[in-house]
Amino acid sequence: DLAGRRLGVEWGSEGDAQARKLQKKIEGLTLRPYMAPEEALQALKDGQVDAALVDAVSALQFIGREGGVKLVGHPLTDELYVIAVRSKSHALLKAINEALAEMKEDGALARLRERWF
Repeated sequence: DLAGRRLGVEWGSEGDAQARKLQKKIEGLTLRPYMAPEEALQALKDGQVDAALVDAVSALQFIGREGGVKLVGHPLTDELYVIAVRSKSHALLKAINEALAEMKEDGALARLRERWF
């Protein structure tokens, strides 16, 4: 229950947007914005906030590196991460797509997920 609690968020992120929606529904929920998800998670670990709402990738990396916090509940969204290239960078886009397809096919992506997340 987040009523009357302090919630750390990455300012301007999807987590921030979701937290603002929660704040309208939960009495006494105070948002504490941070410039990066790692800062929100460190604030949680240090007891400066009661919870942090950040993306799963950042949370899992922080937990693997620092420990001291754990994931609870279920994801609020299923936002996808992307690689962006300039619209005229056709060769780069093709190379990235081919590399990702190869990594998926040979299991490298699965190994990276297992190792880092």
